Amino acid sequence: MLFVLSFRLSFASVLHTWHWLDGHRTEVSCLEAATAEALKAGYRHLDVAEGYTTGTFVKNAVASSGVAREELWVTGKLTGLPCESSFEDTKQRAAALLGRLGLEYFDLLLMHFPGPSHMDVGAPPSDQKSVATAAFCRENMAVAWANMLRLLDAGMCRRIGVSNFYPFHIDLLLKVAKDTAVPVPFANQVGRDRCESVHAQARVRVRFCLSNAAIPLHVTR
Repeated sequence: MLFVLSFRLSFASVLHTWHWLDGHRTEVSCLEAATAEALKAGYRHLDVAEGYTTGTFVKNAVASSGVAREELWVTGKLTGLPCESSFEDTKQRAAALLGRLGLEYFDLLLMHFPGPSHMDVGAPPSDQKSVATAAFCRENMAVAWANMLRLLDAGMCRRIGVSNFYPFHIDLLLKVAKDTAVPVPFANQVGRDRCESVHAQARVRVRFCLSNAAIPLHVTR
């Protein structure tokens, strides 16, 4: 069973739409059918992402399920830090994902992970917290968060947040928010596998989020 743990979200289950589960690729036809059946069974929280490339199949599944958009909570993710120098580039990325899903807005839109888009989000914490990645985040966090806020203002999402952030990244973003007097993230999404990770640093991230009321923890998979 998939679930959410958060101070602000109360959904009983989250339907994760990545087509790689437990190291095995799921055929998209199976994913579409499974998503439709899950919606008919009562799932209402869909987890989608720019990097999953499954948007069209999720769109078809929602259509065949007969569930109204108003009954759904859709969490979307943009790959890496959306720190394009032109906001229009970031806006086009969000619009393209919405288009593939057949949606007009996300209930929650996240930065998928704190780094460049080519970074391996599944890499060990030591790699994700490398000097190069840390420098990239310091240089681009303010621009990325400003772009997310503009997407919010443009009505493309109802809430914004982050995903796979470690304490270092969260502290950095909280400082950006404080210095520029802008809202903090709605939540930090992490996978359940990260909560159960053998990496001590991954467990530190979970404990940090649970103890930091500024950014609730949102757990999937």
